[in-house]
Amino acid sequence: MPIRATALHLHHAPLSGCSARIRIALHLKRLHDINLPITYHPVNLSASDHHTPAYRSLNPNASIPTLVVELDASQQKQPTIITITQSLAIIDALDTLFPSSPPRLIPAPPFASSSADSSAAASLLRRRAAVLDLVALVACDVQPPANKRWRDAITTDYGGDGEAWARRVYERGLGAYEELLATGEQGRFSVGDGVSAADVFLVPAVEGAMRVGLCEVGRRWPRVGRGRHNGAPRRIMRSIPFSDLSIRDLPESVTLSAVIKTNEFLP
Repeated sequence: MPIRATALHLHHAPLSGCSARIRIALHLKRLHDINLPITYHPVNLSASDHHTPAYRSLNPNASIPTLVVELDASQQKQPTIITITQSLAIIDALDTLFPSSPPRLIPAPPFASSSADSSAAASLLRRRAAVLDLVALVACDVQPPANKRWRDAITTDYGGDGEAWARRVYERGLGAYEELLATGEQGRFSVGDGVSAADVFLVPAVEGAMRVGLCEVGRRWPRVGRGRHNGAPRRIMRSIPFSDLSIRDLPESVTLSAVIKTNEFLP
């Protein structure tokens, strides 16, 4: 019997890049169009709402976002609840729960069989690895050390310059992303001609870089910012028309609207 989600609850923060990943994914997969109840629960980071006992009972790491999935439990009185606290795991769950709602953001793994075309399987494996490689670059090497909590700690606790530190992190990370795009599968997006989780992770990272003063992303890293072959931020923004960024679809979508309004990503 297939698993069926009956409701989603997204705990998010408007200026959180990790939260923006999930709002972008929900929009790209058009889950609002299948009459699935999606409730957005804003978390006020400035008021430390993520450190309250109520929120930490959902997410012991006190991080953002958290997705709570209600699954159909027709044989039970109460729905089955799944709580997911990492953005990549959330996107994987969305791909798994809604296979008929394209695009698939993480390419499916090629399943080996005696009748499988080895060349096609190798191509699928290469594409999946490329997407996850770029995702991990942003999720592990860029976003955590450039996070506001560490910028503030560097400035307040150690007397350093947190913004300068973040710029260095973004410069290194976006430079590496640019090199991977140059040697990877060419196309309209980060990996080929289909939007993927790599683009979903890249867009908020680019905005984060701009927020700390790296305003010439397109000129410094043309494939990341506005290259003709792999202009992922510009391409993904074109796939989400500004008129569609409503409160219904992307509540408090400060991150997306800021990027869209920036000439860096407009034709």
